[in-house]
Amino acid sequence: MALFETSPAAERHPVTHWVCFRGSSTVTIFASGNMTSIDDLGTGHYRINFTTSMPDTSYAVAGNCLKGDTNNDGNQHVQFGGCNASSDIGTGSIEARCRVSSNNGANDPNVVHAIFTR
Repeated sequence: MALFETSPAAERHPVTHWVCFRGSSTVTIFASGNMTSIDDLGTGHYRINFTTSMPDTSYAVAGNCLKGDTNNDGNQHVQFGGCNASSDIGTGSIEARCRVSSNNGANDPNVVHAIFTR
């Protein structure tokens, strides 16, 4: 199957890009598909760079992040796009921001997972 099918009959929307990376310490990709790199833009702020660009910016992304502290309370969330004044959603990359839910403070998580589909 081609990465992006153009046939109107093709209603499949597979995950075309995915990544699992460490946000704390030195940003490191643990495993990925169709990713080139992760740029560290500051505490809890990243740019995820695609190997193959998306055909447009109307793709879906889902993910989670793990704070990695001792209480493991799930008190962490990740936002994709909209991280600054612009939308930060591009065909070749997307920005992500990780925050602690209880105080909205920026946080470098131990692990971030993201999947992308179009």
